[in-house]
Amino acid sequence: MQKKNWKVKRLVNEALSKLRGNHRVLKVITKIVFHLRFLVRLGKKPPADNIGGIMVNDTYKLLCVGNPKVGSSSLKAFFQEELPSSAFYLNISYASFLRSNPDKHNYLKTAFVRNSWERIYSCWQDKISNNQRFSDMFIITRFKGLYPDMPFDEFVDWLCSEAGSDQYADRHWMSQHKLLDIDADRNNLDLVDDISNMNRQIEKIIAERNMSEAKLTQRNKSGRTKQTYNFTPAVIEKIALRYAEDIKLFEFRRPD
Repeated sequence: MQKKNWKVKRLVNEALSKLRGNHRVLKVITKIVFHLRFLVRLGKKPPADNIGGIMVNDTYKLLCVGNPKVGSSSLKAFFQEELPSSAFYLNISYASFLRSNPDKHNYLKTAFVRNSWERIYSCWQDKISNNQRFSDMFIITRFKGLYPDMPFDEFVDWLCSEAGSDQYADRHWMSQHKLLDIDADRNNLDLVDDISNMNRQIEKIIAERNMSEAKLTQRNKSGRTKQTYNFTPAVIEKIALRYAEDIKLFEFRRPD
């Protein structure tokens, strides 16, 4: 059901993207969607969306926790196309999955993380102000205060508010240690590495587990990099405060 819903949402977003050239029509439709969603969600606050997706292969005893905006599309394709009989769990958090599947504790449990400043900027590009498709209406309309093509500095301010906190966060901007169920005293993962080392780590796993000709292919790469945005000192500091735990745990470096 979730996969079917995802397809419907993608079709709606693609249809809206075709209206970008007609700003008046798009503005009217956007207002209608916002008001309808507002009425449906009146008095409700979105629950925390701490489900990044779990990818499991029993043959090679390999488990990977999806982390949105951190190569998750590439990893999913790797499991789906290169490793036969892989299973995907899209409706359960990692912490709940481990409790429900004690037999998977001996699997090689992996995940990848990404510098907080880069991840949040990528999230904004893809979900809030996406010039290639359209801002993701199904995400934006869940949260009071967000709107299509919202400037990046305003989005950062919103992330630092109660509405943008981990208590209500969407998986695309939730703190990574929350998604991966990691803190200073607990780590249920065997391998946690930076996205820049993903290819090297996957190649190492392929070699160690004799995965024949399996390979990792990059997917959903926008081609846009952190150099396309000049982080101001104020924005750098706000993101540093919002994601302080991630930055400390994973030793992320501030932008130059």
